[in-house]
Amino acid sequence: MKKIALFSMTLLAGLLLWPAAASAQDYHPDDVAHEQAVDPNHIFDFVDAGIYSNNMSITAVVEKDGARVSNAIVAAYAADGIRGKDIPDPTADNLVYLMVYGESTVPLVFQVYFNGKIYVADTDEELNYVSNGIVGTKNAPFVLTLKNPVSPGDVNADGTVDIADAVAVADYIIGQQPASFVKPAADVNKDGNITISDATRIVDMVLP
Repeated sequence: MKKIALFSMTLLAGLLLWPAAASAQDYHPDDVAHEQAVDPNHIFDFVDAGIYSNNMSITAVVEKDGARVSNAIVAAYAADGIRGKDIPDPTADNLVYLMVYGESTVPLVFQVYFNGKIYVADTDEELNYVSNGIVGTKNAPFVLTLKNPVSPGDVNADGTVDIADAVAVADYIIGQQPASFVKPAADVNKDGNITISDATRIVDMVLP
């Protein structure tokens, strides 16, 4: 684990020393200063349900400004990565039927793609994964509330783009799942891949 952490920091140090010409030749801060469209084909990671023997089901709705929304894509994450994803069913009052996979009890975080933007949904209460658990019903669904969209580069969704976001990208690249990681925010250049180029652009956004 220490070797992995050292590798991430070494990778980040290399980014900080990256020649300006190499990272900025086709880059302008304005490229990421505005809200960018997200490619729906590259929003959330693949859910590898086969590595888990248990699951739980969640019946939910996505709300924004007090109204239910349709055409959103919902993903459930634990600290080790994605656990499930689904889309609202507009024929069933926009209910989301989400199958979440796992083994042990861990907190879940919900990311939502809606109208070209990504959100980390607010919930009325913390929800933990529970094997064979059933959360929400058609008449009393679990509510996911959308407030402020995550900005490009704010990989850990803490409201600020800083070096911690570049470190999170470096961790992701070497196969470590950061505790909080918003993939669309990490794909700063919007090419559908998370690479050193994205980490470099985040460093460029942070440094004067």
